[in-house]
Amino acid sequence: MRIKKLKLLAYLFVTLLFTFGIMNFLLFYEVRNLVDESLYREAYAHYLAYIYNRNYKGDEHFSIQDNKGSAYRIFAFKDPSDPLKDVNVSVSKTYAQKLMNDPIKRIFIAEFLTIFSVILVYQLVIDNFLRKIHEQEEWIKSLIVSIAHKLGNFLSVQKVNLSLLKSGRADENTIRRIEKSLSKLEKDMNLFLNILKEEKHMKKEWIRADRLLIGLLKDFEEDITDKRLIAKLSEVYVYADSMDLMDIFYNLISNSIKHSKSFVHIRVCKSNGEALFVFRNDMSSVSGVGMGIGNMLLSKVVDRQGGKLSVRIKNCYTAFLSLKGR
Repeated sequence: MRIKKLKLLAYLFVTLLFTFGIMNFLLFYEVRNLVDESLYREAYAHYLAYIYNRNYKGDEHFSIQDNKGSAYRIFAFKDPSDPLKDVNVSVSKTYAQKLMNDPIKRIFIAEFLTIFSVILVYQLVIDNFLRKIHEQEEWIKSLIVSIAHKLGNFLSVQKVNLSLLKSGRADENTIRRIEKSLSKLEKDMNLFLNILKEEKHMKKEWIRADRLLIGLLKDFEEDITDKRLIAKLSEVYVYADSMDLMDIFYNLISNSIKHSKSFVHIRVCKSNGEALFVFRNDMSSVSGVGMGIGNMLLSKVVDRQGGKLSVRIKNCYTAFLSLKGR
């Protein structure tokens, strides 16, 4: 990534150097022509002053009838009193160089600031672009790993159930476990499939959120037998798409249970036209990563429903979900 960025910056620098080199070459001749024209006009003014007063010798920059070799340039004008004689007006080198150097310096300073600004902005844009590409790559990798992990868990459960079926020891519990694992896999995949849809036709309606949570918690009865579940669910309605809301709740519950050590706390409250859902657990590994790809996917779905999802990790892992409610 760093080598790619350096190559792009090198290409930009070479391009700017070549472009400004050509511009400077043309500007140098234009400035020199303008300086020569300015010097000519000033020399002509001194010539007229000499014609008016033959004792006039010029000033510190221009001298009349002084053909010293140190002069930058000598302008010759016809003497009206003697057509065969010229009136020479010489220009000092220091003055001519000052007229030439001052605009060139200003141009170089402006070019330096322009190049510096362009490179800085370009670097920021490239950094942001490469960072987004890197994040997208990591997101895709995490997505694949997450899907593979869920499929791996599903397959391992089905292998056990298949062994029981083959051995003839299968009972109603085996069939029920197969049905439940299939239902969980379907709900797990719903989140991925809904996110990957470029356009989703949403049908928002008022949904009794506490009942939906109670129904989803039944799917995790076997997963939480060795943990303490604290659920304080007051009656609350949420204005959202039912499929998206189910995906959000299911994944928040699933991750809360999966990453907890001993307890899961779910609480629902409402105020000022908003419904707040709090999912809290004592994480088995507080690494700061949180739910990883799950959080990223959930955030997209929550944004689509006009809600907010935030996570706080201290001694416990706490997810705050805010949606329009009543």
